[in-house]
Amino acid sequence: HSCYLEQFRTHDDRLTTMSDKDVSMNFLTLTHVFEKAWCYLCIHKGVQICINLRPADIQTTIKEIRPTLMCSVPRFWEKVYAGVQEKINETTGMKKALMLDAIRVGKIHNLDYLRKIYSLLKKTIGIENGNFFPTAGAAVPDEINEFVHSVGINMVVGYGLTESTATVSCTLPVGYDIGSVGVVLPGVEVKIGE
Repeated sequence: HSCYLEQFRTHDDRLTTMSDKDVSMNFLTLTHVFEKAWCYLCIHKGVQICINLRPADIQTTIKEIRPTLMCSVPRFWEKVYAGVQEKINETTGMKKALMLDAIRVGKIHNLDYLRKIYSLLKKTIGIENGNFFPTAGAAVPDEINEFVHSVGINMVVGYGLTESTATVSCTLPVGYDIGSVGVVLPGVEVKIGE
């Protein structure tokens, strides 16, 4: 219990926009510390938790729930990226050129300047109400990380493990580096071994 209480404290310091106004979509297994600790944090913050019992239905469920928060593994964002790329590849002519240009401009606008929202794409995915989306469990490929941020999705990349009750570090809303797992949470000490 003391480990979870400490996680609440450190996350309260780091995830300052999380509130009882948020809705979280749960689709990872609760036997994994990432989803379990995330759900406990949501309960601590008063966040409504919606549980998707069939992972294969997640795309439909997201569009029904319209979550503002959702923890996931990088594979989820890889599938989003692949789906968008497939749509682009099915398209031709001016429409295809506009889609590719929108992502290119989005990268410049969102990654290099404002990091704002591309509402149409987010609405298509079902996350137009998005606050932030924690992602951990494996390395996020740079291409996926760049794409997700280029289209204005606030993905918070983190690192943790069961022994630390999940989160050890995560990216900040601004000033993060692509390819990084962010900054160590407040009050957490990290020792890097040989």
